[in-house]
Amino acid sequence: MGRAALTRNIAFGIVVVSSLVTVPWIIQVLGGHWYGIWVIVGTLMGYFGVLDFGLVSATVRFLGTNWAEDKQAEIGRVLSTSVYGLFLLSAVALLICAAAWLYAPLLLANSDNIPMLRTVILIIGLNIAISLPASVFQAVLTVQLRYDLIAIATGLQAAIRIGLIYAVLRFGGTIVEIALVTLALNLFAYLLHFAFSIRSLPPGTFSVRNVSNAQLFSLIDFGRFTFLTSIGDILRFRVDVLVIGAAMTSAAAGIYNIGLVLHNMAANVVANIVGGTQPLFAGYYAEDRIDLIREKLLLITRFSTALCCMASGTLIMLAPSFIDIWVGPDFTGAVWPLIILAIVMPLGLSQNAAVQVLYAIAKHRYNAYLTICEAVANVLLSVLLVQYFGLIGIALGTAIPIFVTKTVFLPRYVCTNIDLSIVSYFGAMVLPALKVGVLQAPCAALLILSGIDGFWQMLPVVMCWQLFAGAVLIRFLISEEDYTYISDAVPYVSILRRRKAA
Repeated sequence: MGRAALTRNIAFGIVVVSSLVTVPWIIQVLGGHWYGIWVIVGTLMGYFGVLDFGLVSATVRFLGTNWAEDKQAEIGRVLSTSVYGLFLLSAVALLICAAAWLYAPLLLANSDNIPMLRTVILIIGLNIAISLPASVFQAVLTVQLRYDLIAIATGLQAAIRIGLIYAVLRFGGTIVEIALVTLALNLFAYLLHFAFSIRSLPPGTFSVRNVSNAQLFSLIDFGRFTFLTSIGDILRFRVDVLVIGAAMTSAAAGIYNIGLVLHNMAANVVANIVGGTQPLFAGYYAEDRIDLIREKLLLITRFSTALCCMASGTLIMLAPSFIDIWVGPDFTGAVWPLIILAIVMPLGLSQNAAVQVLYAIAKHRYNAYLTICEAVANVLLSVLLVQYFGLIGIALGTAIPIFVTKTVFLPRYVCTNIDLSIVSYFGAMVLPALKVGVLQAPCAALLILSGIDGFWQMLPVVMCWQLFAGAVLIRFLISEEDYTYISDAVPYVSILRRRKAA
């Protein structure tokens, strides 16, 4: 697990570097207008990713059960049926892509650019159609807990992307060539997943004879609530770009996306550290140890909240100067939307463990419905507020529903189902947030009073302070039990602690 954790973090670092490096290049060569179009089309076509109807998550669940019991016939039935169902959905994706191709002129006022846009739509549509059945091989690696192999594929893909994007743009490439590079790199990752996973599968796993309609209906039945949750996530985080494109301009959509990219990077850093708790809670639930579910939920929530607040503080302090040097002053309009999203980020991410508890105890249906309600509210508020506040209104349209659902509905439902005091649960979020806030305040005051405003001057100050604040928080402001659990959960911290004790 230590090797897998290290590999995942290295791969994630490469992905972050790839995004930070290539985005300014794309903006510089394509311009704000075409970058905005790229963001809008990518967002629109990205919706098709939910066309798996939850089959991939269901495949992981059914495959995991049969894998543990070494039921080779059942493994073949699950995988073959899943591939069959995903191929059918690929055909649906291509039909939707054809409709998008037909209505592409609605996205552009200049008819001369429509052929290029239609070509991009076809390339992205082909990418989505291939990705659906290919995702089965990543599911196999997930069941085997080979996150290190998934990370290797992701890291190689991101590293190669830097060179290819540079080459394409260096020789006058357009949005079409960027789309082709994206398709080629995704195919490369799919082939790696296939090569890594096929070695561990029994002969004859994939066969038409293994396809079962009953199995397909079982997969769909299990995955339908994951599908609803995915729809809600799309409405919460991906529709905003389309609303901006319709209400404002494609360039404004590109500006907002810059803030969204930085927000997602910080959120993924936290998720990469504190994610993967569902197996833990599922194990406790199978043993009927609800007391351990309550105990670990509170502990992980405290840790997640502190980490999220530190990430948010870093974003708020560094984002204005970083955006200026990263993509230029034309994108400073992304700063305030990013700050708003950063403020509510701890409220959402810190409760990821609570969501995983619902999945572990088979109560995830409620989360699906809650996500849909939050998403609908997001869209309605965004459409309303963008007319008065522009990009800030879009960010508020996202932040307000998150605040309501994550403070009123989700905590109460989770606590009720595991017999946990709501006061204890809120205490696990509020107290760490207050502690981190107190630790962040001196750094913010120092930056303001000293007049330091350049990114490279601010970066060492903020990073050194965050290291100091993290050390203080872990050593003096959390309980000894929490400290022991966290250090044991992080492989390399655990090793250092044992060496020190010896």
